Amino acid sequence: MLIYSFLITLPLVPCLLYRFVRFKGANDDTHKKAAMFLFFSVLLVLVALRAHSVGRDTSNYAVAFKRFSHWSFQRVLTYKEPAFSLLCKGLSYLTDDFQWLVAISAFISIYPIFVLYKNEVEFPMTTVVLFLMLSNFYLLFSGMRQAIAVSLGVIAYVMTKRKKLIPFILIVVLAFLFHRSAMILGLMYPLYNMRIRKRSLFIVVIVMILIYVFNRQIFHFFQGIIQDYEDIGNKETGAFAMLFLMIIFSIFAFVVPDESRMDSDTIGLRNFLLMATAVQMFAPLNYLVMRMGYYYLIFLPITLPKIMKESSDRWRQVAAAAHYVILVFFALRFLLTAASSNTLDIFPYRFFWEMV
Repeated sequence: MLIYSFLITLPLVPCLLYRFVRFKGANDDTHKKAAMFLFFSVLLVLVALRAHSVGRDTSNYAVAFKRFSHWSFQRVLTYKEPAFSLLCKGLSYLTDDFQWLVAISAFISIYPIFVLYKNEVEFPMTTVVLFLMLSNFYLLFSGMRQAIAVSLGVIAYVMTKRKKLIPFILIVVLAFLFHRSAMILGLMYPLYNMRIRKRSLFIVVIVMILIYVFNRQIFHFFQGIIQDYEDIGNKETGAFAMLFLMIIFSIFAFVVPDESRMDSDTIGLRNFLLMATAVQMFAPLNYLVMRMGYYYLIFLPITLPKIMKESSDRWRQVAAAAHYVILVFFALRFLLTAASSNTLDIFPYRFFWEMV
């Protein structure tokens, strides 16, 4: 728990240095980028050097790596998500050490997120505590295939932002070949370009209510597409608590900002927040469905700070207070979660050389 708690404090270092020790040539962006670099550098080390006991699925991936290394290329290509099996097969020609797969997967999963946050961050500490609150953080230590697919989703967002449709499609297909839940990325391009404004909030609310009321029927309609998602119930997901938070975030994102100040990118990111909230409506039915929301949740830590920065004069004090509420509440939530539960078996942390 201590080593994870250390992650929260890392962005404070460059922020405090910037505030109290002014270096020559330093500007407002310098400390923000330094904060992201420190945080993600240590996170990369922790994910890449973790023991096989850290992460619920890590040991299963070790078995899969050994199995794929003995398969022929023809058989590897028949695997339901062949991109990962091909990665394992190709790496097996260079080494039989599973730790290399852990390290490579960690880099592929984390680097695109780091670049995105470094370029888009407004308030480093707010971004960090929101990221630690997300299930995406825990996924990095456990689900290699989907963690890579989510990182490819970040690249798909960049292609969407640049209006590069063909590269976007190719990246989504590649993400799908790593994890079939990435099919939901296909909605990213049109979703980003929708101009949902505050005046449309009433319609958004009606749609959300309909999705929640008919979530079971909608779920069963799409269930045949992804056979893995059986109607297995909520289990220990905190589905309703997370749904409540997502609704609060969505309302905040529409009420607080001055839309005349919002650029098209912030509006597109706010649409992703709505999408993540809509997906969360299905979480009480099936905890695996929440994992489809990861592809849009990953943008939350940069979306909310952008919304706060572009708050209207009427809601400026609320936006300022929200910084402190988010910092305290989610930092404490992360620490209490670490102390009271073991989400995806990432506690306690051990380096791979500590394995018995």
